Amino acid sequence: MLECKNISQRFQSNNALSEVSLTLNKGVYGLIGENGAGKSTLFKLLIGLMPLQKGSITIDGGPPEKNKLRMGYLPQNFDFFHKLTVYESLEYVGTLKGLSKNVLSEEIHDWLRRVNLLAEKEKKTGALSGGMKQRLGIAQAFLGDPQYVLLDEPTVGLDPKERVAFRNMVNEVGVDRVILISTHIIDDVQAACENILVLHKGKLLYEGATQDFIDSVRDRICSIRIPRRRLPEFSTILDIISIKLLGEELEIRFVDREYSIELPGQTAENCTLEDAYFLTTGMFYKKGDGGPL
Repeated sequence: MLECKNISQRFQSNNALSEVSLTLNKGVYGLIGENGAGKSTLFKLLIGLMPLQKGSITIDGGPPEKNKLRMGYLPQNFDFFHKLTVYESLEYVGTLKGLSKNVLSEEIHDWLRRVNLLAEKEKKTGALSGGMKQRLGIAQAFLGDPQYVLLDEPTVGLDPKERVAFRNMVNEVGVDRVILISTHIIDDVQAACENILVLHKGKLLYEGATQDFIDSVRDRICSIRIPRRRLPEFSTILDIISIKLLGEELEIRFVDREYSIELPGQTAENCTLEDAYFLTTGMFYKKGDGGPL
């Protein structure tokens, strides 16, 4: 079990994290929040790369620095020694993690297969594309069968096929360990994570089941189609979440804040994780603020 109690972290005048408490048991968790919400700071504290200023972090009852060999980590900007091959890079990481040669060779081939890099194992890491390098980063994080895996923006640079493969792999191996995924790609969280954490301006707004979070805004989202020329008019009366271009019309998804708006052609919408996130954080276009123009 990974547990944080009232952790706070401050950089000069900025509160990166403020009184954050959470408990993670086995399973796949998504961590979502805007840039500057504190996601990367939280990861660095959990992995023991940054001294904690306030609060406590325990992993199976001990501090993070005592559990480093049981943890896998993919930083937001992953890179490696450019002159090493893909195989040599994983061999180096596995050696640092204390894996024996026999186990290491088997694990390297297994993870290269899982991330679709087996054919590239003799290629220098400096010659890899961005997506290949990201998949190498994912493989090194899981090497050694860690019980806690922290992945910071793991699907950046992956094409749609590899993103789906990543989701499938995470769901396959996340049954008996804790996997925490930080990402801006809401679709990945909804597809891969049974539980989510929502950080906003350093504060934890939600921790729990993804579907419960979505259900919390049920019946709050509506849509309407309007001529494109009428967008300025509707921006003054609606809290707009998103706009989609449909020929000469716009489909506007908006928040029915008081459950009282009734417009011709208005329909209720099935809520998505993105809807729940924007509504919970208040990060949408408020009526009267000029709108998304």
